[in-house]
Amino acid sequence: MTSSTPPADEAVADHATEPVSRWPRRLRRLAAVALALVGLQLLGDLVYSAYIAAAIEAWEETVAWNADGVREGCGAHSLGPVDDPSATALLLVHGFNASPRHWDLIAPELAERGFAVRVMRLPGFCERVSEYADSRAEEWVAAVTKELAQLREKHDRVGVVAHSLGGATTIGALLDGAPLDGAERGDDPMVDFAVLLAPAVKVSSARAPIGTTRFWHEFSKRAFLFTDTLRSPYDMDCHDESRLGWPGRTPFSPIAVVDSLYGLMDRNAPRAELFRTPLLMVLSKSDIIVDTAAAAAYYERIPSETKELLVLENSGHAIPLDYQWREVMEAIAGFAESNGD
Repeated sequence: MTSSTPPADEAVADHATEPVSRWPRRLRRLAAVALALVGLQLLGDLVYSAYIAAAIEAWEETVAWNADGVREGCGAHSLGPVDDPSATALLLVHGFNASPRHWDLIAPELAERGFAVRVMRLPGFCERVSEYADSRAEEWVAAVTKELAQLREKHDRVGVVAHSLGGATTIGALLDGAPLDGAERGDDPMVDFAVLLAPAVKVSSARAPIGTTRFWHEFSKRAFLFTDTLRSPYDMDCHDESRLGWPGRTPFSPIAVVDSLYGLMDRNAPRAELFRTPLLMVLSKSDIIVDTAAAAAYYERIPSETKELLVLENSGHAIPLDYQWREVMEAIAGFAESNGD
């Protein structure tokens, strides 16, 4: 009678090679799953990019544009005694996804008090989204620098009031001009004082589903192949709900513009000690766009001989439009007057 049991050495060899023979099949399954996930992600990206393109087109059709391709009512403008050299000039710089309209409350009041007010529009802002998406921090900084230089040519005293992204841009402009700062070039500083409202020093993660807002930005840069612009699902961070629909806001955020803002904040971050301009910084205790603690820490590092910090209790990030805008206007005027001559 013949036994069907294989020799011991053959059984051991078969047993040893059996798991190895399974691995190629497992790897093929894993690769198939991975490819399917990548395919689904690319499909979702493509569908979302098509949705965004359609949404932008539909939104832009509802907007009135002037001959220069800028939203009606959102151009740069001047108020007050602009031809009086003795009048203190104030340059107002708006924030992210915003426009000169965000100064509609504060600017006229400052002009009534005798300031020569210049409300600027940052390059690319208030233009069609395709143009907005091409704007970069270097252009914003150059535009602020140019506006300040033009005001300096016409007025004895010049100040700048900037909000959010405009604050980061102003910090960049003043720091880039550090060799020309008042501490080093005597009687001809770029500005005599600066007022920064919730300056974009660090973005808050209050709205991030998990982790940090910066993480999700970096993720979107790498995850999206077709999508280059996101639609914001949020209203302005403004406690006064009657102002949530304020004109001039853009509901779309180009990823490249956000990336350029992060780059500007990164460049400003280690240079606080170079900022020597007299400074009033206004922060909102409940700001969910800019990290208030980080902005306050930046303020503490600034070595300006004259500096003041005002923290608002009943305002969100949209300080120029929120409940305490008049208090802020009074603080701007008072700081400008106290730093005169």
